[in-house]
Amino acid sequence: MAKGISAQALGQMIGKIATKTTPASVIAQAGLGTARQISVSTFQYDFIGLVTKLLVFLTLTFLFAKFMEATIYLRGGFVVFAKLFGINIPSSEQVPEPLKRLFGEGYQGFKYWDIVKVATILLIIAEYF
Repeated sequence: MAKGISAQALGQMIGKIATKTTPASVIAQAGLGTARQISVSTFQYDFIGLVTKLLVFLTLTFLFAKFMEATIYLRGGFVVFAKLFGINIPSSEQVPEPLKRLFGEGYQGFKYWDIVKVATILLIIAEYF
């Protein structure tokens, strides 16, 4: 177990939190707080915050990639379906050629996911300092 928290103390904290009337969000926040406390006491760093930041960043980059791929590669029925929900997807002719290549075969030796990997490493390094 972690240095600062005994198994008995952890069990008591969970017992206080996990009741039938407690909403799931309160239980989840308490669990995150406990995990953060264990991480800080064991490794002297909050890995929960780092994982949360990376999860948000990678989710947004994934959604952007899928939107761009839909803009570049999909036509016809998907565009009509998207317009039905009020989403305006530009035609592939409106997307600049370097951007098309970035999401396809790559632009000047770099693909989109290569840039995302470098940005992820830079975020981790920035968090380290």
